[in-house]
Amino acid sequence: HIPQYISATPWYFGAQGPTLKHQRPQPEKQKQFSDIDEWYRRGVDSSKVTTKYRKGACDNCGAMTHKKKECMERPRKISAKYTNANIAPDEFTQPDLSMDYDGKRDRWAGYDPSQHRAIVEEYQKIEEAKRQMRAEKLN
Repeated sequence: HIPQYISATPWYFGAQGPTLKHQRPQPEKQKQFSDIDEWYRRGVDSSKVTTKYRKGACDNCGAMTHKKKECMERPRKISAKYTNANIAPDEFTQPDLSMDYDGKRDRWAGYDPSQHRAIVEEYQKIEEAKRQMRAEKLN
């Protein structure tokens, strides 16, 4: 809030609007937060497996996401660079999300309603099977 006696300029200054732009938040200095639909991926699997060593990959295991120095696999006697055998899949790197106050505390962030639908359908199948079993028991 900027009071009117500060924001209003004198008639002889020639300004049409408020002139105290330096006291307002500057858009280029504001921190950019992640969108509401961005979230970490869960259960990511590497379905894409390579069969040949690629240039720039880890010498030990053949994954592109790290180098030999950071490799967590046991050092091989003959590295994947030379054998082209058992090339490790690339690891999935999670996105670096920048959350605001509410985004950090959002308990429904990343929720997928289709998962709930699958659970409801499973319970409906169980209830239907129970009804059939009761009907058979009565007959």
